[in-house]
Amino acid sequence: MSELHEGARVRYQHSRLARQFRQRINPWLIRRTAPRSYDLARTLVVAGSPRSGTTWLSELLATLPGAAVLFEPLQAHEIPEAERLGFHRGTCMFPGQKHAERQQYLRAALSGQVLTPWTTSRASLRQVLGRKFWIVKFVHANLLLGWLTSVFPVRSPALIVRHPCAVVASQMKLWHAHCWREREFEEFLAAWPQFAPQLDQLKSPLQWLAACWCIEQYAPLSQPYPRRLRVVSYERLVREGPDELRRLLADWNLPLPAAAMRRLHRASTTTQRDSHLLRDGDPLAGWRQTLQPRQITQILEVVSAFGLDFYSSALEPDYDRLYGPSPIRQRARFPRRIA
Repeated sequence: MSELHEGARVRYQHSRLARQFRQRINPWLIRRTAPRSYDLARTLVVAGSPRSGTTWLSELLATLPGAAVLFEPLQAHEIPEAERLGFHRGTCMFPGQKHAERQQYLRAALSGQVLTPWTTSRASLRQVLGRKFWIVKFVHANLLLGWLTSVFPVRSPALIVRHPCAVVASQMKLWHAHCWREREFEEFLAAWPQFAPQLDQLKSPLQWLAACWCIEQYAPLSQPYPRRLRVVSYERLVREGPDELRRLLADWNLPLPAAAMRRLHRASTTTQRDSHLLRDGDPLAGWRQTLQPRQITQILEVVSAFGLDFYSSALEPDYDRLYGPSPIRQRARFPRRIA
C-alpha cells in the first residue's frame, strides 16, 4: 500500500473525534488568546470550487509555523450572518463596488474574528495556541477575488483549479441531482451576458455542475494580467507536489516546511472514503471510471463553450495556458466597475 493510502486511513481514525473537540473548545480559546491587533497582510487566502482540493491545500499550508486555518466563513447554511448578508456560491463583486456590511464581515473573517464551531473546526490545538497568521479557506469566494484583493491588503490568493470532470464527478457523488439554477449567477450574467444563452441550453444536473465550475473559474481567470492571484493546479500538486508548493510559497516569500512534504502523502480530511485517492492506481484518473463517455463529452462541451478548454479529455491541463496571461480563449474584458 502506498504512503498516501496508509496515511489517509490513519487520518480517518481520528478526524471526527478531533473535530468535535475543536468545535467545543476552539472558538472560546481563540477569543481568549486573540492579540489586540492583527496585520491583514499576513493572511493567506485559499479559494477554489467545491471538491477542487481547497481543504488539502489549506492543510498543506497549515504546516507553516504560526499558521491556523479559518474554515469556510461564507457558508450561509452554517453561519447566519453570512446568510443575512446574502453570501452564496454565486455572490459576485468587482473592484469599485461598495457594500459596507459585506466588507466589514470579510475584514473580520480575514483577520480570524468570525469564530464559530464550523469555522474553527480545522485548527488543531497546537495551531490555535501558536497562531501568528490565518489561512482563510473558501469554496464560495471565486467570484469575489477581484473585489477582495482590491479592498484588503492580503497576499495574492491561491486559486486551486482541478479538472472539471473530476470536480463534477465528485459533486455528483455527494449531492446526487442537486444543482444550482441561473438565479444564483445573476450578478455574473450582468457582467458577462454573453453566457446567458449557454445556460439556457443546459438540461441536466451534470451540465449545470459543469457550468458552475466554468463560472467559478472564468471570473477570477479573466482578471487583467498580471492577476492578483496565484493559480495552483491540483493535478500538478498531485504529480509534482514539492515543486508546485515551492512555487506558490516563493510567490509569498515563505519557506517550504518539511512537514508540508510529509503531508503531501496524506489525503485531506474531506476526502471521501470511497475516493480513488485511497485506492491503488492513478489518483487523477478516478473520473474516467466514474463518468460515462457521453457524460465526459457533455462536461467538456460546456467547458469549451466558456473558452476554458485548457482542460480536455487528458488527465492534466495545458499548463502553459493555465498559468499564462490568457488562459481563457476569446476572453471577455474583466469588469472594473459595476454599478
